[in-house]
Amino acid sequence: MPLRFLDLGGGWPGDSEGMKLFQLIADAINPVLDELFSADIQIIAEPGRYFAMSTTTMAVQIHSKRDYFTAPVKIEHEDGSVEIMPAEREVQYYVTEGAYGAFNNTIWDFQKPTPVPFKEIPADAVQQLTTFFGPTCDSLDVVAKRIQFPDMEIGDWIYFNNMGAYTLTAASNFNGFESPHVYYKIFTSTNPVSNNI
Repeated sequence: MPLRFLDLGGGWPGDSEGMKLFQLIADAINPVLDELFSADIQIIAEPGRYFAMSTTTMAVQIHSKRDYFTAPVKIEHEDGSVEIMPAEREVQYYVTEGAYGAFNNTIWDFQKPTPVPFKEIPADAVQQLTTFFGPTCDSLDVVAKRIQFPDMEIGDWIYFNNMGAYTLTAASNFNGFESPHVYYKIFTSTNPVSNNI
């Protein structure tokens, strides 16, 4: 069967950091295409993520906070020695959107969204081991796990960039939590216009 059409698929990075990776991918693929395929092959790709990824920022509010302490861990080494790892403190926040909503990309797409505080954080602020959970009380509803993050308070807002690909399109209303509201903003050079949807 003669090959006439080659689809390179999707998953192309579309954020500013991903552009370096995109260039590396292109640099690796182009010579192979020239080497393995004739000039009459039609080549396409599926750039959905590339176009959609950086179009959306997700904002969530912290509604609960707790300190969690792991139990000490006993490690027995082959030489017979025993080491006790001390208990570890982790700050856990519960936010208004989670893995059954727009953050389903953490489960199905293996994404690791990066939270950013809305409030100004001093440059010398202490970072602490932190996990962000979604609102459903399900153990899989994890937004960001065991990251270093500054101290926040109930009511504070955080946001996540690059949430435009495979997020709201696959969200559910699991446990009765509604999908988040979407606000469209169009910026021009002289006149920002916003429409609430």
